[in-house]
Amino acid sequence: MSRRRDAGDYPTPPGIAGVLATEALRELTPDAAGGVLRILDPACGEGNLLLAAAACHSAHHGAELIGVEMDPGRAVRARHALADASRGGATIVCSDALLRPHPLRDGTFDVVIANPPFLSPTSRRGAIPATTRAQLRARLGPGVAALTNIATIFLLDSLRLVRPGGRVGMILPSSFLTSRDATGARAQVLAEGTLEWLWTDGEGVFDAAVTVCGVVITRAGRPHTTIRRSAGRHAAATGTAVFRPAAHAAGEPWRDGVHRTAPSSAGIIGDLTTPIAGFRRHYYAVTAALSDAPSGPGMRVVTAGLIDPGRVLWGTIPARLSHRRWEHPRVDTDTLRSAGRVSAWLDAVTGPKAMLATQTRVLECAVDPLGDLVPSVPVIALPASADRAWLIAAALCSPHLSRLAFDRHRGAALSPDAIKLSASEAADLPIPPRTAPWELAAVALADAAAAPDATGWRDALLRMAHHMDDAYGAPGAADTHTWWAERLPRFKTGNAGAPPG
Repeated sequence: MSRRRDAGDYPTPPGIAGVLATEALRELTPDAAGGVLRILDPACGEGNLLLAAAACHSAHHGAELIGVEMDPGRAVRARHALADASRGGATIVCSDALLRPHPLRDGTFDVVIANPPFLSPTSRRGAIPATTRAQLRARLGPGVAALTNIATIFLLDSLRLVRPGGRVGMILPSSFLTSRDATGARAQVLAEGTLEWLWTDGEGVFDAAVTVCGVVITRAGRPHTTIRRSAGRHAAATGTAVFRPAAHAAGEPWRDGVHRTAPSSAGIIGDLTTPIAGFRRHYYAVTAALSDAPSGPGMRVVTAGLIDPGRVLWGTIPARLSHRRWEHPRVDTDTLRSAGRVSAWLDAVTGPKAMLATQTRVLECAVDPLGDLVPSVPVIALPASADRAWLIAAALCSPHLSRLAFDRHRGAALSPDAIKLSASEAADLPIPPRTAPWELAAVALADAAAAPDATGWRDALLRMAHHMDDAYGAPGAADTHTWWAERLPRFKTGNAGAPPG
């Protein structure tokens, strides 16, 4: 299992392989001489997807199957599995498809179908040498950027391998649909092809710490079309959606689910504050200067796990930092400043602020009115006066912004059911146009922060939510309220009772 995970290799379940092959081959006629469909899997593993393609009705009559696989053992097993799949079996090449071994050439295939490796570009196995990445960018275009993952590069390469009118069917990490790092690649795909089919998992089909999706794209297809939609463990059809490439913005046409209209707005969070995110150097500098003390010098450190809607849980529950449990994590600011390259960040996050946790099921924001808390990466700091910080936190904790953020950025988090925002994405969320109910919501959120028990906390949050309805001019949003209320975290108590003020 660990070897497969290290290699980013997760074999395609037969049911998903069958649906992807069916969608990729739907009504496709061969362009090759002799009326034979040329079907390529550039990361074929043990041949599951090629077997599914061979079993499709469209491919029964003499498909030419070609697979490329880097691992010699899997390549041998693929040859055995595909020996009787089509006339003459299949051609399996043991190589790296991105190096374009024979017979991989631009425009020579009717279909490319693949489940490429899922490897982060920041991991040891997923890192591509700078020279190789430069060569890929020269061949494939600007969609290959510094943080473009290998699966996305396979997609860009596959679009070049198919002929005009040919199709690419591919399993990808769900982050491709929404992540900022994939923006250039999405734009390039939309310029070179047309999205025909979109499947979103959401149920953990693969035994992987990443959620997945499936796409079928026709190279240089029709300028406007209808996307066929599927979802879930069995890729059941869920209907269609209109696809308008010219209207896409940062991945909008790809997004999963029902896309709700943003609530009425008088601006954005970024008009009130400049959200600040930390990076690895900040995390390591903080953890190197930590101590565990309920009182004394130094600033309290708050992780994402120590933030609930309205509540700062420092001293209430333990934190996990640098693979250790900390009851009362504190950082020595003099030591932190001496670490270099973090002083400006520390100055920016010191002072009153709202703090937003990430990788959560709803947006969870709390307030540091005194300014003596240090947000640990990946907590986003939103500096503001104490009064304004409560307003910012109330907006971010509202059901409307949680639902909007979930719809906009689904697939970017580690869990398919969580919300992950960058600082710039948090800044782009709308603020309400009506001030009076917004101020009442901020008071209710402050009541939630001071609540001694679960009942008082939840009641205060529900009051906050209803005031935010009025503030956004969206009363009676029962479905959004129900969705949000069911996803609220449980009220946490621990070694110190209610959190300190």
